[in-house]
Amino acid sequence: MQPYEKFKKLGPESLSDAELLAILLRTGTKDLDAVEIGEKILNIFPEYGLSSLHKLYLQDLMKIPGIGEVKAVRLKCVMEIAKRIASFQRKDKISFSKPQTVAEYYMEEMRHLTREVVLLILLDAKLHRIEDKVISVGTINQSILSPRDVFSMALRLDACHVMLLHNHPSGDATPSKEDMEITTRIANLGKELGIPLVDHIIIGDKNYTSFKELSLI
Repeated sequence: MQPYEKFKKLGPESLSDAELLAILLRTGTKDLDAVEIGEKILNIFPEYGLSSLHKLYLQDLMKIPGIGEVKAVRLKCVMEIAKRIASFQRKDKISFSKPQTVAEYYMEEMRHLTREVVLLILLDAKLHRIEDKVISVGTINQSILSPRDVFSMALRLDACHVMLLHNHPSGDATPSKEDMEITTRIANLGKELGIPLVDHIIIGDKNYTSFKELSLI
């Protein structure tokens, strides 16, 4: 039974991952049907299943026979939709007082990123989110992430506390030497300004490290 017919008769839950991809791909090639192309996609990172699409660039997908630019863009857009749905919550009602709460909220948004992204979370007196902003992409080294920039944003938006969060694309949430150094600098400046850095959380692949939980802040 073809995936489209299977969907109509048995519903989407009945489809394998490769069959779901086949419906998005629509067509195959002379030598490969759409399901076989879907299997080739999944076999690039077999341990990640469908989430491997987050790790693949357009160029990676377009190397697979039967996938041109249009199909590659379609697949990436579907994954972006899935990521946004997974991360959608009413942030203003969530207290970020517990590291696990913060990590769980941002996990799906951050763990699939292929570049290091640093997020500044601005909090009110009750540790409710005011706003979050991307303040660095590529690395957290001291030349890019400026403590002055962190606290100028906090002062501009009347934040009472700040929190840092960034991902490690490797999936390993162990803090690096640079992570430790920049956290110390920002925490010290926060104390001087009366805007405490309440935590720095590193997101790995389904794991996280909290400087607060490690008593490093």
